[in-house]
Amino acid sequence: MTPAAIEIAKNNFSIFGDLVDEAIITIDKLNDTNVIIYIDNFGNIKTNILASQNSFNINSVVDICINNRKFKCKFLNTFSEVGSGELICYVGSNQTLEIAVNLGSAKDVLSAVVGESISIELAKVD
Repeated sequence: MTPAAIEIAKNNFSIFGDLVDEAIITIDKLNDTNVIIYIDNFGNIKTNILASQNSFNINSVVDICINNRKFKCKFLNTFSEVGSGELICYVGSNQTLEIAVNLGSAKDVLSAVVGESISIELAKVD
């Protein structure tokens, strides 16, 4: 284990320098709850929802539920497959579901905050 990992395991976050308390979260039972685990500087949302737990096909329409609001978007491979300002759900590099807005911020569109519960499900056909 690296020295940094050892300090984090001991709950010593001083190695990160001057961080505000809101910048560090801990989520109990991370595998039992679908949550937003990270939002990058572009506003892209990373979840802990494993892609392998879902049977979405490319071009499937999915419902994203967050903050008691529901959003529809397509499950696709790349940002360029949607228009500017449109939501997209995709599989991130760590094989979890991620949400983005092409040339925009999913964080802003969804009013998302790290640690919040989120669900992403295949949209029901009306």
